[in-house]
Amino acid sequence: MQQFNQMHVANANDHMKIHVLFLAKENNLRAQLAVHLLHHLGKDEFSAKYVCDSTAYTDSRVIEVLKEINVIPAPDSVYALLPEDVKTAFDYVINLCDRSLARCDGADENCPQFAELHSNSCWGYANPLDAEGDKEVLDLLRRVRDEIANRLCIWMPAAKHAKKEALRLEHKQV
Repeated sequence: MQQFNQMHVANANDHMKIHVLFLAKENNLRAQLAVHLLHHLGKDEFSAKYVCDSTAYTDSRVIEVLKEINVIPAPDSVYALLPEDVKTAFDYVINLCDRSLARCDGADENCPQFAELHSNSCWGYANPLDAEGDKEVLDLLRRVRDEIANRLCIWMPAAKHAKKEALRLEHKQV
C-alpha cells in the first residue's frame, strides 16, 4: 500500500493556504478535474487533494481536457490515502457527485463517506463515465470541467474571505 502523502508542506506560508479535499464516488474524474483546476485558478492560495484508491495517477482523459484550456496538471502528489488524523488537515471537504440536492448535507447514502471526515458541501456534476463511447465521455468531461471551473471561480473568493476572517479572529485572541 502506498504511503500517505504529507498534507502540509513545512513552510511559513502554509498556514495561509486553504486546504481542500475533494471526494467522489465511483470514479475520480470529477475530483481530479477539481484538484487540477483549483491548483491552476487558485495559484499559491489553495492546496487541493482528492481521495484515491491504489490507482493514484491522473487519468489521461482528464489531462487531455485540461490541456485544451492550457491547464498543466499538477504533479500526482495531489492525491491522498486517508490516515486516521486527516480530518484536521483540511479547511473544506467537498463531495462531487451526480446527485445534487437542494439541501445536501453530504450524508446521502450515495455520497462518498469516510468516518473521519465531514463534508462541508456537495457539488453536483454529471458522471462522465455515464456517457457511451469515448467521444461522448470526453464531451461530457469537457462540460464538467467547465462547470467545475465556473463554480471554483465563484467559490474561491468566499473561501479566501472566510480564511482571512478566521486568521484575523485567531490573531485577535492571542
